[in-house]
Amino acid sequence: MSDTLTGLGTMRGRVVGSVPLADGREIAIYAVRPVATLLAYVPDADRLAAMAARQCYTAGSILDLPAPLSAKTTARMVDKVVSAGHTSCIEHNQFVFGVRGISRSCSHQLVRHRVGWSYEQQSQRYVDFATQDFVEIVVPPTILRLPPMLEAFLEPVKAAVRAYFLLRDERVHQEDARYLFNNAFETKLIVSSNARALLHFLELRTCNLAQWEIRWLAHLMRAELAGVAPEIFKFAGPTCMTQGICWEGPRGARCPRLAASGAELRDRTPSMAAERTSAVP
Repeated sequence: MSDTLTGLGTMRGRVVGSVPLADGREIAIYAVRPVATLLAYVPDADRLAAMAARQCYTAGSILDLPAPLSAKTTARMVDKVVSAGHTSCIEHNQFVFGVRGISRSCSHQLVRHRVGWSYEQQSQRYVDFATQDFVEIVVPPTILRLPPMLEAFLEPVKAAVRAYFLLRDERVHQEDARYLFNNAFETKLIVSSNARALLHFLELRTCNLAQWEIRWLAHLMRAELAGVAPEIFKFAGPTCMTQGICWEGPRGARCPRLAASGAELRDRTPSMAAERTSAVP
């Protein structure tokens, strides 16, 4: 499938519209796409996880090992503990991402991941967007490829941009003018998480039934992680691929990946399903 954001524009994406202001300025509207860049991480993350596992099963101290663990031993230890669900061993590894090109709608989903996560997000209260000659938004691909739908989608965006600049020109503070922005407006974050929390995130958000934008972000993050900790993150992905089980119950039956993966379909809450069935007269 062709990338609808490739073409004329800048690193911000593609110009999809503009808003002329009364003073003659022209505010460009860019449709952007997710970017996730690994900024920092614990070096040799796979070996650190293996060392943590080794400490659990050795009588001595990990500090007394005569030499670093070999690549073969590292892979075997990580595979053993993660396969067994002993994922506290990988929790010592921290990864920090720079994220941009996602919507406020997506960031609201992202920050629901709380245990093991930290966030710093661009503030619409302290950042004055009226100092820029452009705004950035996220447009769903289903809308971006249809010009009439795109035009309808941009109508409230253009109205919000026009009103925002008008309010700022009248010295209304940006913390009040920001109320005009809807979920389509882009946001930027620094995100950090440990490997255990990331595996859980990737299990949920790379599933085909996850919302498209956070699923796109999750795949970008997984690609970054696989490059620096391949032994840990070979386990990253939806459970249909990593466990051979789809836990989505009736929803999972709609997933095209189910048949291809050969995964067993199960309901994560079978007791609730039984209650629903018994409640039907």
